Amino acid sequence: MAILTKLEPVRPLFVLLALGLIVLAGRKLYRAAEACEPGMPCADPRVRRRQRLVFWWVSIPLVGLLAFPWYARWFY
Repeated sequence: MAILTKLEPVRPLFVLLALGLIVLAGRKLYRAAEACEPGMPCADPRVRRRQRLVFWWVSIPLVGLLAFPWYARWFY
């Protein structure tokens, strides 16, 4: 664990990168749908619904992990 403390100075950069990627993924999923040919996976509304579900399954725990240093004191 002592080795990981060397990365502490770049932690804000990684947090901003992770949040930026979450925003970009959410924007792609929730903006107006692009035209898609019939028979393609993107034309099936179930595919978009599953993508959004996986997005939230990943985003919520990720934001919780990013905020861990602020609430970690409650566990010690």
